[in-house]
Amino acid sequence: MKIVFLEPLGIPNETLKQMAVEVVGDRAEIVCYDNRVEDAETLIDSIPTLHPAVCPAATTQALTQHYQTSLRRHSCRSLMELTMSIHQKRRKAEAQNRRLGMVDERFMKQAEQLLFGELSAALDIPYEDVQPHIAGRRAGYSL
Repeated sequence: MKIVFLEPLGIPNETLKQMAVEVVGDRAEIVCYDNRVEDAETLIDSIPTLHPAVCPAATTQALTQHYQTSLRRHSCRSLMELTMSIHQKRRKAEAQNRRLGMVDERFMKQAEQLLFGELSAALDIPYEDVQPHIAGRRAGYSL
């Protein structure tokens, strides 16, 4: 494996912030994200239009497989939908005086960490400011 540092190549620091290495199979490509802030804000603005369904999996294994498939898509939209669906499942469970299952809790935490990390990098804000940013942008809507 060869590691290439981009700074000595004369690429400005602002451009480096908009670049990422995308690994596909055994290939790695440098990708430039020009519209990362706009893409993140568009995703946040689309929250009211997203209507993810709660996973109807009958077994813990099927539920785990469904959640892992969503995580493996490596898509912020998919992470957003997964997080929203598990939050919806939590609200239904609480309405019946029940708790959310451990599998749901674990994958919700993992999806939120990945999503908030991506949004933090895209928006260039601290990780802990992502949820308040979403709430402020959506005027009361939270994940």
